[in-house]
Amino acid sequence: MMIAPVFPPFSRFAVRSYITRAHPLPHRYISTTPRLSEPPKPPTQTGEKHLSDKSFEDPTRPGLWYHFVPAPNPISKDTGAFACTLLESPPKTPDSATVLGLLPAVEGAGLRDFKENKKFLDLLHDSLERALKEGADEAITAEATQRNEGWMHINDARNIPAPERVGDADDIIASVRVEKGKVLSETYERMPSYRICTADGLTTLSEGLTKYLQKTLQQKHAEESK
Repeated sequence: MMIAPVFPPFSRFAVRSYITRAHPLPHRYISTTPRLSEPPKPPTQTGEKHLSDKSFEDPTRPGLWYHFVPAPNPISKDTGAFACTLLESPPKTPDSATVLGLLPAVEGAGLRDFKENKKFLDLLHDSLERALKEGADEAITAEATQRNEGWMHINDARNIPAPERVGDADDIIASVRVEKGKVLSETYERMPSYRICTADGLTTLSEGLTKYLQKTLQQKHAEESK
C-alpha cells in the first residue's frame, strides 16, 4: 500500500516545546523540522515514477533542494522520500553522489530520520581536497598564513567554533597540515566522526568551498546524465 507523502521543509528552526515532547533526546540530536504552512500537493499516482514530479527549495536555506523520490527507494519499500541536494535539477537516481541523503516523506519526519549518502560524503572530501590544493577559499588561505605551522581543522560552517576553540567532532570535516603558512593538501585527513546532518542542519561550507563543491556537483550530475 502506498503511503501518501508529506512535504516538510528541512530547517534547523523548530517549536521547542513540541520537539521536547515528541523527541526526548539531547538538543543537538533531536528533530528540528517545522511544517510548511501550506504543504505542496503530493504527486499523482501516475506520475510518481518520475523523480522530477515534485521538487522545491527550502524556504529557510536558499540552494538546498528537495526532490521527491517514489517508493521503492534506498530507505523504504513502500514510502516515498526526499532526496536532499544542492542542485535544482533532480538527481538521476536516489543514490546519486549528488544527493546528501534521504528524508522520509511522512508526517513527523525530521533531522533524526535523515539517512546520509556515503557517495556524497566521498565526493565532498574529494572536492574539498582539490579545493585546498587550488587555494579556492580565501578564508582558509588566510588562516593558514596566520597559523604558519601545525594542523588546521576544516569546519562545517553550520556551527563555527569560537576563536581558539575546537569545534564539535561531528562538525569537523577534515584536518590538514600547514607549513610555512601554506596548506599541504596532500596531508588532508578525513574526520571519521563528521556527520552530513546534525541538529544544526545539513552540510554548510564557506563561500569559496561552496562554489567549488557546486561546480563538482554539476560536473557529476552531467556525467550521470549521459
